Amino acid sequence: MTKPFKSSNGFHRSPSYPYIKWIGKKYHAHCLIFVTWVGERKSGMEIDHINGVKMDCRAVNLELVTAAENRKRYKILCELRANGMKPNEMEIDELKRIFKRFSMTDPLVLAARDIDKYR
Repeated sequence: MTKPFKSSNGFHRSPSYPYIKWIGKKYHAHCLIFVTWVGERKSGMEIDHINGVKMDCRAVNLELVTAAENRKRYKILCELRANGMKPNEMEIDELKRIFKRFSMTDPLVLAARDIDKYR
């Protein structure tokens, strides 16, 4: 896994996704973990970090979704954070229930009363 590193201009920065370097090539850690522990990555699908934490590459936190579903989940996570919740501290199964519940609605119109049910 990667650690923050010093760039050429001297600033410390961290890559957006952790990677594994193997035989001179870099591979995203979540892709290797998904293929190893979850299953085959299908064409046109993306690997979603369910809790929204890119550094959390546990197999249980990875799920294959469409690009549209991935964007929708991101908006839901943003909405949860805006309502004072911490998705990164929630159970994965709880987040999956929230995603399923709001999969048919626009996450930008989630009512506070609906979000309160998950506090």
